[in-house]
Amino acid sequence: MDKVDLFNVLSKESKKSFICHLHYKNKFSIGKYKQLIRAYKFFLLNVDKIEGREKIISEFLDVFLHTLFLFVCDNDKEDLYKIEPPINFEYKVNVYNKFREMTECLIRVQRNKLSG
Repeated sequence: MDKVDLFNVLSKESKKSFICHLHYKNKFSIGKYKQLIRAYKFFLLNVDKIEGREKIISEFLDVFLHTLFLFVCDNDKEDLYKIEPPINFEYKVNVYNKFREMTECLIRVQRNKLSG
């Protein structure tokens, strides 16, 4: 993975991204979810070498928040948005917990860079 791959995984404009797949195709792709996790790990391992760190962190947070919003829409019986095939609530909670853990780490990384 490199910086271009990282942006492709995170970008809402990339048709291959996790969030594009979830938002436009209404599909939660486990492969794309794992790719997002790999991108996160790549970023953490290379944070000192990557320019535009703030933008990348912002992109990660946008993906996390957008995913959680789509989960809420999916759970709302009145909402037209539905993930197909459906994923169970427990799995959504696990994704939420992983995103929360990742968000906390990204915020710590940014704070350390700002203070150090």
